[in-house]
Amino acid sequence: MVHFNIYQKNQPYLSLVEDIIEILQDSLSKRNQSVSITNVLNKNSVNIIIDEFTDKKINEEIMEFRKNHKDAVLVFLITEFPVSGFGVESLNMFGGLGDAAITAVSQVLIRLKRSELRRPTLMEYLLAFLYLPIAFVFVSQAITKNIFKSKPACIPRDVGYCYYMANRYIGLEYMSQTANMFIAIHDSILRNSERLLLKKKPTVMIYPEISNSHDLVDAISRKKLRIEISGTITKYRKGIIGQIDSIIRSSFPRSSFESCHVRSFADSLESSSTSASDSAFSLHPPQSRRWRYSSVTRIYRAIDRDQNIPILIKNFNQHPIEKLCLLYTGKSSLDYFAKLYSSPSAAGELLTPLIEHYSCIAKKVNDEAIKTLCDYGYNKLYPISR
Repeated sequence: MVHFNIYQKNQPYLSLVEDIIEILQDSLSKRNQSVSITNVLNKNSVNIIIDEFTDKKINEEIMEFRKNHKDAVLVFLITEFPVSGFGVESLNMFGGLGDAAITAVSQVLIRLKRSELRRPTLMEYLLAFLYLPIAFVFVSQAITKNIFKSKPACIPRDVGYCYYMANRYIGLEYMSQTANMFIAIHDSILRNSERLLLKKKPTVMIYPEISNSHDLVDAISRKKLRIEISGTITKYRKGIIGQIDSIIRSSFPRSSFESCHVRSFADSLESSSTSASDSAFSLHPPQSRRWRYSSVTRIYRAIDRDQNIPILIKNFNQHPIEKLCLLYTGKSSLDYFAKLYSSPSAAGELLTPLIEHYSCIAKKVNDEAIKTLCDYGYNKLYPISR
């Protein structure tokens, strides 16, 4: 048996990867694998590192570990979506020309700033130069909008997000040379990462497994007839919330159907009773109209931790967990949600077989994935015993 070490020292915001760590730990523990969560790499373990390689010092520690322990096993778990558009590559770059321009300029600045990285190529310099006027316009607009907000940020969110994701993308590209294998929880991440996965290294998929579905229906009946949303409330998400609230006010005036509840991201990550979700439904719209992928971890958290029914406004048909969600299309959808809430038995008849079917799929995928990880780790760590 091999030991799995989930390495977390490289994570500047541990709360943001809490669900990923939980999914990993749960998948391994269910298959009787030894697993720990530490800030130290272990030459005798299969080390799983969740991608976040923006800290030069920590990157150098990982590189030094690899240099000193060439037979050690490092497995990278990629959490974000590599995207290519307008001649630029980055992570989660769904904002169109403006995002591409800001990203192209950011990548050159990042490479000049971070001494461990290669210098920008002539083509990257040329692309940044061509995009500089466009980036200037979009950044100026973002700064102007930010100034007139009630709580202006130091750096406009859109600009800061593009820079951060460019930084993460470059870090992942640079550090991928040290990895033996790659993991993801969304098929599209691995498909889009082919350029990063040097020498076509082995890849495996891990699916979230629902553990607390048995009392989901009972939990929903004790909650409010309300739809909550957590995470960053972007302009696009704010528009969806406004549309739903407008229908609720006009079509359910005497109903107990409450307006949408915006739940802070910090509360959604807490497990205490004071911060627990008390809404029967949760809404999971994309961050923007151009967003291309489903959010697997948000759906998992809604069902398994928050114990509510997830709602999508678009089914991407990219991951089997999407089939556990309801679909919002307008007033008729809200009527249906209210009927499900008032009839726990109907909700159970709908959800139970769907969750059971998904659980069978997830178990099969994870059985194969963990076996692959174990076999690879054992053969790498104990070559003499083969």
